Amino acid sequence: MSAAAAQRTPFEVVLPVCAGGVAAVGTGAALLVATHPSPSELTGVLTLLLLAAAANRLPVPAGVITISFASVFVVAGAVLYGSAAAALIAGASSVLGYLGTGKPPIRIAFNASQAALAGGASGLAAAAAGGTDHILLSAIAGSLVFLGVNAFLISSVIARADRRSLAELLVSSLRWVGLPFALSTSIVPLFVTAWESSRAVALSSAIPLAAIGLYLRSAAASRRALELALTDPLTGLGNRRHFDERLRAELDRADAGTGVMSLVLIDLDGFKLVNDQRGHEAGDELLQAVAGCLRQGGEAFRLGGDEFALVLPGRDETEAHDVVRAVRSRIAPTRAGFGVAAYPHPGVARDELFRTADRALYGEKRSRTTAIP
Repeated sequence: MSAAAAQRTPFEVVLPVCAGGVAAVGTGAALLVATHPSPSELTGVLTLLLLAAAANRLPVPAGVITISFASVFVVAGAVLYGSAAAALIAGASSVLGYLGTGKPPIRIAFNASQAALAGGASGLAAAAAGGTDHILLSAIAGSLVFLGVNAFLISSVIARADRRSLAELLVSSLRWVGLPFALSTSIVPLFVTAWESSRAVALSSAIPLAAIGLYLRSAAASRRALELALTDPLTGLGNRRHFDERLRAELDRADAGTGVMSLVLIDLDGFKLVNDQRGHEAGDELLQAVAGCLRQGGEAFRLGGDEFALVLPGRDETEAHDVVRAVRSRIAPTRAGFGVAAYPHPGVARDELFRTADRALYGEKRSRTTAIP
């Protein structure tokens, strides 16, 4: 862990959670041994633990976050074997899932501890709902409590570290993770029912889960590769290829009679001088700062060097000039030239739109260069 990360770690939250997690796992293991479980029960707990660990090694992307199917096996363990087993399964599987990943030890300890506490709480909720006598109700109760405790503990650490509102973080976390979590844990009642009659049948349900997980990971990797192919790595804006595709799509819409669109080309003044006098790092910082301002103006792209573009669907030339004035104000004191062209527009053919905006850009720059102070 870096010094900066260590300074931001809210140990006043992390350490109590870690202590509670260690106690939960230790107590769970002790209680499990004290009850003299049968070989079948021990094998069942170990099997669920290994399944959960495997699921933790393969997190599944869900929008802007990732989730783990490990919750399926933790909640199933809560319903089948109770709180002690669920705490042990959740905590130990989390540690096994992180082995060899290079994550900071404090992060591994916290994540395993909060998982153990959430698993133990899930087992208590499942038992209160009737356990295996009322599988559906127990699965729902165990899932809700597991999600709630997990989200609360993680949000608490982030809120403390970043000085943000716990309530807002908790709502945001549940909004993002709630639906994918519900979809994944919806298999728990079926899994538990099958487990009681035939473990082989129950275990076969892990196969489609794994297939779904691998498919989602592959799809996410493909989307990421496409994004990288269309994104400028320095600024995060669309690159020239993305710009060409987007401009062509908007021109097609305009030709179909669905409205007007405008193009704004932008060229920074004195960028080479910044690189020469202050270094390329300062130049990169300037480009990133300008890109941040452009994102507020429309769909922004970096065409190369210090050249940018805005594609403004649904805005005519007058509205595009309003956007230019707003962007010019935001990027001040950095100076830049702007060229605007709209389509459809009298005298502007489809394949002339870019050149029209380019001529306007350099016409503006020449007029400012030759203007009398």
